[in-house]
Amino acid sequence: MKILFAGGGTLGPVIPLLAIANTWKQTNPSVEFIWAGTSWGPEKAFIEHAQINFYSFPIVRLRRSFSWEWFILPWRFLHACWMAWKLLQTQQPDLIASVGGFTTVPFMIVGWVLGIPSWIHQQDMVISLTTRLSTPFASSVSVAWPSLLSFFPAKKTILLGNPVREEIQYGNRDQAQEQFHLDSKYPTLLVMGGGSGSLWINKQISQILSKLLEKINIIHITGQGKQMACTAIKGRYVVREFLMDELACAYAIADIILSRCGMGSITECAALHKTAIFIPLVDSPQEKNAMEIKKQQAAIVLSQENTDAQILKQTIFDLIDHPKQCKILADRMHELIKTNTNKAFILHLEELIKNKGKKR
Repeated sequence: MKILFAGGGTLGPVIPLLAIANTWKQTNPSVEFIWAGTSWGPEKAFIEHAQINFYSFPIVRLRRSFSWEWFILPWRFLHACWMAWKLLQTQQPDLIASVGGFTTVPFMIVGWVLGIPSWIHQQDMVISLTTRLSTPFASSVSVAWPSLLSFFPAKKTILLGNPVREEIQYGNRDQAQEQFHLDSKYPTLLVMGGGSGSLWINKQISQILSKLLEKINIIHITGQGKQMACTAIKGRYVVREFLMDELACAYAIADIILSRCGMGSITECAALHKTAIFIPLVDSPQEKNAMEIKKQQAAIVLSQENTDAQILKQTIFDLIDHPKQCKILADRMHELIKTNTNKAFILHLEELIKNKGKKR
């Protein structure tokens, strides 16, 4: 059995597929995965770390405002479809799977022409253009939020929640204490900016770092190339561009998580029962994710436009000083979205492969 994963450009569409792949490999060691991603996104390192064969693929980006690129878009799209056809003919996958991303649409269309079953998952509250374009050609669509079901054809749409990486659930707090050399007398803040980091969050943290360290330890994941001029402080401030194997321990020791509001961060905070502060990226689907979280009172949600370093510092300290509120938020976060669903995804995808050749 061979599965082709399509998606990349950011880690948003990558992490859920890696979660499924890892669980699937445990239940069926013979399953083979290949990946079509971008040449410039952050995904290649993660995919190769998971020992999955990676193919760089040309992207076709439809700009929403007028651009000269509109004039060459048809030729770029035809070229991408031709490249997808060559890869599909060479690799002969049993299924095409995607959670969106720049490389998805050509594979969905060409896969439909070749009779290869395909599946796409919509995780954000805002339905992406990729999902809209892919849905007519997909054998199945799944969604993370119940409210999204009404936007897709009922006969081929299913509510599955969101996949979560199993390995992040097995972190150990004591092991994390040793690994990061943190001061056990203080609570710990884990700062993340999403898959590629957040320069804005990094700048705010750098402005209030000395004050924060009076009350807390900090593990700061800056994103590649976005590290600020703040050096690590042994026992109090740990800074990394990104974490792979160490991430489970970082989650385990974190009392509060500060993050953007992508579905990867939301899902992992929900699965791990974590208290979170979310600051959605401006003018992005994250803002609607944040609105739903705020509506459910499952985390602290701040808008970037109305937040500065001092407001952020006070918000963090307010949570540190009110552990009962932290527990209430963590409990609500855990109930926000279905996360223990990797095996349900796999059963659904295996069923699509079994039904190959039936009328779509």
